[in-house]
Amino acid sequence: MRTRHLFLNILSAILLFFSSSVLYAQEPKIDSIIRKGRNIEIYTQDLKASRKALGGNIFLGKMRYSGNISRFFKDPFIIGIHLDFHRNKWVWQIDDYLGFGKTKEKMIFTENDIWDKDKSVYSVMLGGNLGYTLYDTRNIKFVPLAGINIQMLGSTFMGTSDIAEYEPVLPYFKLGFYIDFKSVVLLQKHIRINNEDENYTSLRLSMGINLPLSKGNYEEYFHGPMLYLTLGMGGLSRAYK
Repeated sequence: MRTRHLFLNILSAILLFFSSSVLYAQEPKIDSIIRKGRNIEIYTQDLKASRKALGGNIFLGKMRYSGNISRFFKDPFIIGIHLDFHRNKWVWQIDDYLGFGKTKEKMIFTENDIWDKDKSVYSVMLGGNLGYTLYDTRNIKFVPLAGINIQMLGSTFMGTSDIAEYEPVLPYFKLGFYIDFKSVVLLQKHIRINNEDENYTSLRLSMGINLPLSKGNYEEYFHGPMLYLTLGMGGLSRAYK
């Protein structure tokens, strides 16, 4: 009898919890505005979200080499920019960055053409990625990505190098993701209209791996995958009709 009574009490508590959760999850009435600090939720029948939006971020990060390339190049620091073009849940991203590092070992191409140890290395990455928004709430957006990038390694940032003909252009296939933490409201108010972001400012974390598409020349020096981790400030802006 006691067991039955305890079971009924537990069942009642569970039902009460779920009923309160459902009520809490229900959307507010149309033509209402909810303000929580600089986060603003608007519910109205007069505005309709565009399927397109523009976003992006400016970031700093670290690249980690592995394979043959890790024996001859130190892991570079990187600075760059992403531009995101959203349509529904799809994201097309332009991916650009500059890297700054040094050589770890001497590379000999010919008797007179040598990339010496502890010399500066500059890298430029250009590419494009396609992503899909798997998770998107008022606080977090999670987007996995895949794309094609090329990285150019050089011994000078601007100007002519003595070993320019040996400096590689490396093609990569990229797999990764980014997370926008929308709760970081710094530059503008975070506005959502009918559960769609009108705009937000976010802290963005990006991670992934670049896998080489070909070995190319001097693979003993330049071949190998690269892991990356970046952190930056970004956001999104969407039109409403």
